[in-house]
Amino acid sequence: MRLFSVLAVLALFSQLGPIAADEKQALTFTQDGKDVVVTTEITVFEGPYALGTTPNAGPGGGKATLAVCVVQNMDLIKPKVKTIKVEWRLPDTKLSDTKKKGVEFSVQVVRFNGSTEELKPLQIQLGKLVEQGEKKKSTAPKE
Repeated sequence: MRLFSVLAVLALFSQLGPIAADEKQALTFTQDGKDVVVTTEITVFEGPYALGTTPNAGPGGGKATLAVCVVQNMDLIKPKVKTIKVEWRLPDTKLSDTKKKGVEFSVQVVRFNGSTEELKPLQIQLGKLVEQGEKKKSTAPKE
């Protein structure tokens, strides 16, 4: 029975396509006031998910990695996939500047698909990280 469960999960993962560190994605860029908004689409399992994004500029501004982390509870998914929109906001950035500087954008997709039991320790650890960050911010000297 355990072997069947493992094979079923592997079959589901194959529906998501490549889970490479740097997936080639079609990106859309729009100027929104002082910010550039970059969007793309990725596939996830049908069901609830948590999503986090962060842009990471490379040294010299020549490369920028748009990272996205998707967390799903395998106890809640359906054996289908769906496409979702992912958005990054690059504050105080002009689209014309990124083109002039020839900035190369790449997308890094990280997926964590765990059972309820596997997600519980992560929930605790994330809570502690948030508390530590808030504590540090509240004790930091004001500028």
